[in-house]
Amino acid sequence: MLKSFLAFIIISATVLMGLQIDAVHIAPSGDMKAEDIAMKVLVFEPGWKSTYQDASSTLPVAGFPKQDDSSFELRADYKLRSSGKTMKLHEKAVKSGDGYLFTYVLDNPEAAEFAGDHALSVIMPVAAVKGRVMSFDDKKVKLPEVFGGKYVIEQRECKKIVIPLAGGSIVLAGNFSVHIQDNRVFKGDLFEMKINFTTRGAGLTFMMYRVAEGAALPAIVMPPPLLVKITEAGSPYAVSAPVAVTVAKAAAVARQNERYDMILDVSGTFENPFDPDEIDVSAQVTLPSGKTMTLPAFFEQPYTVENGKETASGKPHFTVRFLPVEAGKYSVRITAKDKNGAAQSGYMFTAAAASAKGFIRTAPNKKYFMFENGDTYFPVGHNVCWAKSIAEYDNYFTKMAAAGENFSRIWIGPFDIFTLERTSSGVNDYAGLTKYDLKNAWRFDYILDAAAAKNIYLMYCIESFNSFKSKPQHNVWHKCPYNKEFGGPCDEAQKFFTDAEAKKIFKKRLRYILARYGYSANIFAWEFFNEVELTDKYNSADNSAWHKEMAQYLRSIDPYRHLISTSYGRTEGDPAVDGLAEMDFAQSHNYGAGDAATMMRGYCIDKSARYGKPHFFGEFGADVRGGGDVFDTEGINLHNGLFAPVFSLGAGTGMLWWWDNYIEPQNLYHVFTPVAAFVRDIPFAKQNFAPASISLQPTTTYTPDIIILEGKYAKWEEHASTKPLTVTVAADGKISGDENLSRVIHGTKNHAKLHNPVTFMVDYPKQGKFSVLLSGVSDYGGAKLKVYRDGKLIVDKDLLDDNETRTGTMTNYNGVYAIDVPEGRHEILVDNDGNDWITVGYSFELPSLMPPLESFGLVDRASEGLAAIAWFKHKVNTYSMRVTMKAALSTVSGASFSLAGLRDGDYRIEWWDTYKGVPVSTEKAQVKRGALNAAIPVVDKDIACKVFTVK
Repeated sequence: MLKSFLAFIIISATVLMGLQIDAVHIAPSGDMKAEDIAMKVLVFEPGWKSTYQDASSTLPVAGFPKQDDSSFELRADYKLRSSGKTMKLHEKAVKSGDGYLFTYVLDNPEAAEFAGDHALSVIMPVAAVKGRVMSFDDKKVKLPEVFGGKYVIEQRECKKIVIPLAGGSIVLAGNFSVHIQDNRVFKGDLFEMKINFTTRGAGLTFMMYRVAEGAALPAIVMPPPLLVKITEAGSPYAVSAPVAVTVAKAAAVARQNERYDMILDVSGTFENPFDPDEIDVSAQVTLPSGKTMTLPAFFEQPYTVENGKETASGKPHFTVRFLPVEAGKYSVRITAKDKNGAAQSGYMFTAAAASAKGFIRTAPNKKYFMFENGDTYFPVGHNVCWAKSIAEYDNYFTKMAAAGENFSRIWIGPFDIFTLERTSSGVNDYAGLTKYDLKNAWRFDYILDAAAAKNIYLMYCIESFNSFKSKPQHNVWHKCPYNKEFGGPCDEAQKFFTDAEAKKIFKKRLRYILARYGYSANIFAWEFFNEVELTDKYNSADNSAWHKEMAQYLRSIDPYRHLISTSYGRTEGDPAVDGLAEMDFAQSHNYGAGDAATMMRGYCIDKSARYGKPHFFGEFGADVRGGGDVFDTEGINLHNGLFAPVFSLGAGTGMLWWWDNYIEPQNLYHVFTPVAAFVRDIPFAKQNFAPASISLQPTTTYTPDIIILEGKYAKWEEHASTKPLTVTVAADGKISGDENLSRVIHGTKNHAKLHNPVTFMVDYPKQGKFSVLLSGVSDYGGAKLKVYRDGKLIVDKDLLDDNETRTGTMTNYNGVYAIDVPEGRHEILVDNDGNDWITVGYSFELPSLMPPLESFGLVDRASEGLAAIAWFKHKVNTYSMRVTMKAALSTVSGASFSLAGLRDGDYRIEWWDTYKGVPVSTEKAQVKRGALNAAIPVVDKDIACKVFTVK
């Protein structure tokens, strides 16, 4: 008998491609709970690619639904989001034996070609069904208690599925293709089963019934025909009582420079303990010196972890957390305010004296970082932005610390185990804007402690472009809580930066972050955004205003004055934001440079001078997709990206991005050890370094001098780089006219207006070679590479599209396309008269009397100690030459250099092995007429030196 039952209703549509027609809920019987299972029929339109869900509009047909004792019938019109067309649904549930026969018939008269697949999505909360046994025909599968790393639990064809519930089982009968997965791998708390029906076209039928020991068949409750948003569960933290606050637990004695927590008992009238507009809890702390600081309290749920299992420990509560920065007696006044009034209480404690370096600041020279005690902090490290579990960070941090690393970067969302604000996954998931995930928040507590134990300092990246990007790739706007579809304030992603309500909500998140983690000196900096310009319709003025406002707010509530920054995917960044006084340092990201060292030197020197603040590379890699780096098993690009900034006014090493698919599996931590050793004793914060003028001295024997030239731009719109260009390469290797050189040469068909062949006017002192370094071809039409020397066609290569796959870029043509160049002046034209684009770099092999070395250096003319540092790198020892071109290294001997800008007098040169990280020799030297002249030891890859004054 069908009954009326008040159930949580979930009706939504799969974004763009899939339509979720209905939700079926099983009414409770005995100890079975409605939330134990939700079944949702999905109809997939052609081209469906994802399971992300959004709302769709529904219009019931007059006279429906109809219901009697043995059947339910619904007719409705559904508007498809992907096309705007209308689909007609006829849905029936008819009593059959001890079950119900479900029939769904779909008709789309506006799109007769519609013929999608159908599936039943079964959502099972982990807490309700873990440990139970599911049956697929004759095979039984136990739903795991703890996520074990393999998220696909079962995938097979079957005719009967038995789903266990508390009090019985649901049995589905039909012809099914089943896929069940453990969504804990995606940080969800659900098992998700997709049952694909073999039927294609406009209809599907399946039998569903319940088997229970000694229990009557429960009602099958169909949803009403009108669109209903996901019903929000009531707050599990709601309180209704007179406002009051007391200290429930706190130590009477603390230690200076160590975290101090005061656990509070707070009551009042509020639904959401995270929202200070409902319940505002803060503490005014009076320090022994008489200074005061005001800190917000935060709401938390402690956890414990054992054998990889994270378990809630105790009840959630408010906490005041801070760092006693002085020794002596403290007094604290705690205030709680709700809509009805305010209450206060006091507490006193004493902090015993203990030393510490303090928080990280910008050094007085405005080029580097230092601790509050004056010691230099020079970041050495790499990104470890997310992981599958906190246990992975124990492994990462242990290896990083052992290698000498002292820096890493962590993302807080939008799709990792630290995400604070996210959309709700269902009716019992308390999530959304200003509703922070307490387990994720605790996880960062855990890794912050782990980092502190290893003396690793973290850049806390608060947001990433993904949240506010609506189009592929890496877009997450379709499940961003700021999206109006999920109750947020913004109907378009870009409005996040201008909408007053969105900014107010974001400031609340900043308040929570500061309250919980701001005490830690191991927070090196707050980074507002990862690659912010990749958000929808990026507007520089709007972003500049947003960053200025948010930085000023965060600074106003952060008594510890952590550094603040943001980042851009394009290496140039945005001067309007990077140049803000509120941004304490600038960053660059770069991928694809075949010679990372030369690229970094230019940006580090330029941005340090341009902004008058520290600058370093927050991300870099040989390949933006990560595929290229894995071939660099020696870590050539990593090594160069670590050392080059040290000698180029970089405030830290370059921070490689590819940690989990490159550094960790290839165990390249040892590459960090030499640079960490080299910089350890350099007092960057106290030096007045400037770029050094270093000249190499000619030898008596010609050797091949390899010059790599790479474009700065990759544009798909009209720009100076998408026009024909002429570049001059002189006999001494100096290059001019390459300011608008593109990495992409467009063809003559798909982007005819962007066709940009390059002409090189070269002067070779002796016969040599010229090469095109091809690293990608469009697979939307292919291309054609042509190289002319003095008007004669030398290379004529068809780069054909196979028309079989659409990966965006074909790599099967990658390689070196070389031509001989006779002695003297010549004109070399590189063209592409094919359909679409190619990605290229260029190599010039000019026989030269100059040693094939590249010099990097800094000088401090006023220093009474370390006066200069220099690095000499073999020009062939680059990613392009060693990995792409497979070039062999030749040993360089007999080279010498002259370093200008020092005061006359006696000096000592200390030469360092940059692969062992140890000094290998010292020698005396003199500076006469401002120049230091010295021989360079034998170089096979690179070598560095420190130059000291001698009294």
